[in-house]
Amino acid sequence: NDTLHIRMQWAETERVKKNGDKTSPEIELKYRRDGDDVFEHTKVKPYDSVFHGQFDSVNVGKKLTNVTNGLSTCVPLFVDVISPSEPSVPLATLRFPFFTDENTACHSKLLSEFFHIADYCSSEEKCAEKIWSINYPDPKSDILFGYDDEIGSLR
Repeated sequence: NDTLHIRMQWAETERVKKNGDKTSPEIELKYRRDGDDVFEHTKVKPYDSVFHGQFDSVNVGKKLTNVTNGLSTCVPLFVDVISPSEPSVPLATLRFPFFTDENTACHSKLLSEFFHIADYCSSEEKCAEKIWSINYPDPKSDILFGYDDEIGSLR
């Protein structure tokens, strides 16, 4: 069940105006591949947040198959942020990596377009040696109950 999540933070400008007492404007989001047709279009209502944030989540589920069907699985996705009052020119276009568990050969190339890859592990055994990996043995995980007075140790 794949869900895309986006968080935007706003500062008021001429093109982005607050809506009453809300900290963010009403916007539309168009999810697409580069140059391809829009595969999801959502409307996000104005929101009042102490952090000036606005969120959208799209459960792409079966749409994911349509997005990747017959095409490379290692391409960026784009989200056009549209003001309903000026729909012809996007306020912004967000670009982020998108890949499935198919065609893994292209994953590191795509990710390196977005992030500096400082380290990696190539197998479950190798990942068990990296302290940042979820496969790294964590002694705290072995503590099930805490300190036991009777036996004088953790259990």
